[in-house]
Amino acid sequence: MKTVTDLFEEHLGVKEYNGIVRTMIEWYYDGGFAKVAWCAISMSYMLNKLGLLSKIGTKQENVYKLMKECESAASKGIGKFYYKEKIPTNYTIKQGTIVFILKSDPPMTASSSKHVTSARYDFTYKGSGYFKSLGGNQSDYIKESQYTQKSIYAIYEPPYKDDTVTRPTLKKGSTGEAVKELQKDLNLLGSTDSLKRELLIDGIFKIRTEQSLKKFQKEHGLTVDGIAGNKSWAMIDKLMKKYIGSKIRVTTALNLRKGPDKAKYDVIKVLKEGYTDTIERINLANTWVKLKKANGWVNIKYVDII
Repeated sequence: MKTVTDLFEEHLGVKEYNGIVRTMIEWYYDGGFAKVAWCAISMSYMLNKLGLLSKIGTKQENVYKLMKECESAASKGIGKFYYKEKIPTNYTIKQGTIVFILKSDPPMTASSSKHVTSARYDFTYKGSGYFKSLGGNQSDYIKESQYTQKSIYAIYEPPYKDDTVTRPTLKKGSTGEAVKELQKDLNLLGSTDSLKRELLIDGIFKIRTEQSLKKFQKEHGLTVDGIAGNKSWAMIDKLMKKYIGSKIRVTTALNLRKGPDKAKYDVIKVLKEGYTDTIERINLANTWVKLKKANGWVNIKYVDII
């Protein structure tokens, strides 16, 4: 389930009027541009990217108007909206919840000093203390900020789509396309059989596939039973999403090798600091990643995922 916070996470550090933020402002003005406070624009933009904006209302520059549209949407059964005084004590405000902040005396109006952001992590609402947020126009950047719970004026929980993929439970003897997918993923994630061989992607769950899966489960703190159930699939999906296909930047000059082991594989060449590429596969047990364009392996300690 992807949330507005997840999208802000993907654009951490982006500065106002530069790069994607300019894209957001130009999106709001249908190709035009103006120097404006853009917290509401960025929130509208993220909701639109998730396919939710049209359900809630229209793109907004004004925080107050965005809040009223969220309130109206909730009254129609689209998400949940609470003013501060209606939030139950010890209520869990979840990651991805849209939080409206009042910086001046209540009530909030169109001309009040205000801000809209999102909850970066789940937190318990107590009316006091602090919470971590992630949003646009936070000190001119998309970045994390900390606010007091006392400053919360209202919250909105959008109707996020549950995009969890239900996977079949697989074990020795299973066959079919799901087994092929499991074998392919285990190869990309560097989990080999007991003889350190990659799996043949044949769609038949035999002893080598079981060995590879058990190795994967052991390396990632899962129950080592050789059965691909919900927790094993969730870990596979998490790692595939985080690493495979992700762009990297080399942080210091380092050796590109033919394989994922400094002692066993020769150096192909030296990559310069700042070099960028895409991760093709990983071997987290040895902390190595294979780069697609360079066609070689580097230690993940010396690259940033960007």
